[in-house]
Amino acid sequence: MEDFSGALQNCLSLSSSKSLVKQSEQVIGAKQKQYTLLLESGQIPENGWTSLEIESFLLFLSALDSNNFNHNVGVGEREGRLFSELVTRRNYGFAHGVGRSGNLTEIQPKAAGSSILYDLANRFSKHALLLAGFHERTVGKKCTIFPLATGMAMHMIFCALRCVKPKAKYVLWMRIDQKSCLKAITSAGFIPIIVDNKLEGYQIVGNLDCLREKMKFYDPEEILCVVSCSSCFAPRAFDDLVQIGAICKEYNVHHVVNNAYGVQSSRSVHLLNEAVRTGGRLDYFVQSLDKNFMVPVGGSIICSPHKGFVEQVERVYPGRASSSCMIDFVITMLSMGTCGFRKLLEERKRLSEFFKFALERENFQILKSPHNNISIAIKLDDDLTSDIGSMLFLRGASGARVVDKSSAYKEIDGVRLKSFGAHIDDYPHSYLTVAAAIGIKESEIEKFVKMLKRLRAKRAKTVVISS
Repeated sequence: MEDFSGALQNCLSLSSSKSLVKQSEQVIGAKQKQYTLLLESGQIPENGWTSLEIESFLLFLSALDSNNFNHNVGVGEREGRLFSELVTRRNYGFAHGVGRSGNLTEIQPKAAGSSILYDLANRFSKHALLLAGFHERTVGKKCTIFPLATGMAMHMIFCALRCVKPKAKYVLWMRIDQKSCLKAITSAGFIPIIVDNKLEGYQIVGNLDCLREKMKFYDPEEILCVVSCSSCFAPRAFDDLVQIGAICKEYNVHHVVNNAYGVQSSRSVHLLNEAVRTGGRLDYFVQSLDKNFMVPVGGSIICSPHKGFVEQVERVYPGRASSSCMIDFVITMLSMGTCGFRKLLEERKRLSEFFKFALERENFQILKSPHNNISIAIKLDDDLTSDIGSMLFLRGASGARVVDKSSAYKEIDGVRLKSFGAHIDDYPHSYLTVAAAIGIKESEIEKFVKMLKRLRAKRAKTVVISS
């Protein structure tokens, strides 16, 4: 710092140079302290950083990667060369990705900055889950971000479990009508055994008696795992993870939970905590980065309460990985800060109740699913079912899903499901699902409800004229 101070004095020839030098030293010292505290703690700062602070930090880290060394002479086949200045700026100079050819989390000798960034992203992910209400025991010693969306992350878990249970052929799947979950099983080379749901009022719940029957019928050594879910489209309820964990423990079968967008739900978090607290089986749970943390699609967090389990999945990952989702996640969490993240979680919970109130205020019937506090199912009259989804989309409303009770069978990778989308055969009503997800605004809810009201009125007028 003394040499640097002398250099500053040489540059500042003004009479007030001493005060300017001191001020400059304070600024530089504060920035160094800010970086040191962040890297030592590995925790999301309480108050969000400014865009300038975040960009300066990222450029500081990327300067530690060999592709950004002025004196670097690259003679290998992968030297992090970037042709486009736009691509360089978009990635803040990070070009090497993360991990090495044999291990996703291994430090890269020529990419110290990228390795530090990935380590920080993983530590941020655990901190974020703890902020959302997960217990330390539930998330375990380590959480790892995979550069894969939720379905592919589950595929990797199944591949890792194959090493533990080489005789396994089957995966018992608590039915949830999403293609990615089913294809994660089939693409990993396993046969999905569907555990049907049952109806309780309007709510669809996992059939635990059916699960137990399947467990008895198949040889436990040939069952890789049970896949349940703690986030799904209403009126399907989140699965009873405690009871499923108890059954898995009884038969010594692994239990994997699809928690895709459950981080933002206090109920989902509670279910996972209880499954661990009560001593039932829970081996892995997976959550999406984009759905829970408002970043682009392409990343997920894999967790396990058991030591060494996450590392098993890391070892299965072949080759290096893109650092894109890690950059996005670190930027977002630095920008939010813990205060911002907590505020978003609290606001989502409030707006979930407001969404229901706004719909019922306009006399829309909600198909009650009290064990699902993110998604909302709205009953549709038959005359409104056929094209309501496209009509909403053309008017700028995205994300709403229409489930037609008259839907026939759908085949996915050889698996035939009746009334696909409804999570159950012969659901008695057609319905529209919407979600109060993290980041939604009250103005969006108001606008959507008005749009739905106008479409209902327009369709009612059309029916009257036709008759």
